[in-house]
Amino acid sequence: MTSDELERLLDARRSERMVTDDMRRRLELLTTREREIPGELIDGHSVREISRISVVSEATVRTQVKSILGKLEVSSQLAAVGLAHHVGWVRSS
Repeated sequence: MTSDELERLLDARRSERMVTDDMRRRLELLTTREREIPGELIDGHSVREISRISVVSEATVRTQVKSILGKLEVSSQLAAVGLAHHVGWVRSS
């Protein structure tokens, strides 16, 4: 491996780490309750099912999801789940 190839690999790794660290930082912004929602989404639960499990209204869950999407800087539930998966996020029990 040439020194240029090594430098490119190291630069790519540093860049990936910065992105991953930023994603983790965004996940840390979630409240305790908000941290439960991505876990339910990862498990395949719908907003309706999450509201039933959490004993809150669907409107409350939708509001929580909107807050989560804003804090994670993503535009969909799928993107939020993907972000959590990318950084190896494990739901708190």
